[in-house]
Amino acid sequence: MRDIKAVFMDLDGTLVHDGNITAEDRLAVENTISKGIPVIPATTRMRFSAYILLQDLPVTDVPLICLNGAMVIGPGWHRAKEEDGWMERKLEMPVARKISEYADIMGYEITTIFSERKYWKERRDLPVISSSEDPVAHIIESNMQALERGPPVSYMMHTEVNGDDCVEDMERFVNSRLKEYTCTHRHHRMGELKAITIYPQGTSKGKGVELVCKRLNISVKDVMAIGDDEVDIPMLKTAGTGIAMGNSPDSVRRIADHVVPSCQEGGVAHALGKYIH
Repeated sequence: MRDIKAVFMDLDGTLVHDGNITAEDRLAVENTISKGIPVIPATTRMRFSAYILLQDLPVTDVPLICLNGAMVIGPGWHRAKEEDGWMERKLEMPVARKISEYADIMGYEITTIFSERKYWKERRDLPVISSSEDPVAHIIESNMQALERGPPVSYMMHTEVNGDDCVEDMERFVNSRLKEYTCTHRHHRMGELKAITIYPQGTSKGKGVELVCKRLNISVKDVMAIGDDEVDIPMLKTAGTGIAMGNSPDSVRRIADHVVPSCQEGGVAHALGKYIH
């Protein structure tokens, strides 16, 4: 096995379980960094929510891959400075309009996501999230209203809010009508579909890994990637060593070089302890 020069780390379901990082995994990440091996977060989350999770770990002096690779931010990413951005992809405005219009016609409640702000249509039977709980979230009356800000980076649609059938209908709509311009990613928890995200065509964590490796002058063959869901597959395939968590779907396990215990069982600590020398 080649010496690992960097580790790309998914967050939710990998390093983070129910919003928490175990002391064991935290120590393993810190030990890896102390050996001069950067641990680079690669997440579906926005920059802000990634920082809330990671602010106590020494990972802000390395790049951040967020929004599934639609954004890559350089070292110092915890600051919201435009000059720190390495890459940002946005949906074309006509495409975004079609998605928002369809969601409004069907009565779907989706999240429209920009680099530093997200918009939620008023949600049925769920408490309203206050700005103090999530300062980057804004409540709107219709999905189209969010586009007054311009073209978004992505959309997210949750099964908890809309139901499985509605989420799958939106996925079919986008894949059949807008496939040339978009890609959809599925997000699972314990094997169940929890959400889909919609991005510009070609967006992936794998592309983010390639960009970061090029900037850091590291071969992708010399990096490890750890993930737990289908959205992590491009990243695991791109990295020289791809690690799947024990809680991963079979589709992720099949393409991984190694499978480690689940997120709840210290899988990250196991991977870093076994494969980092």
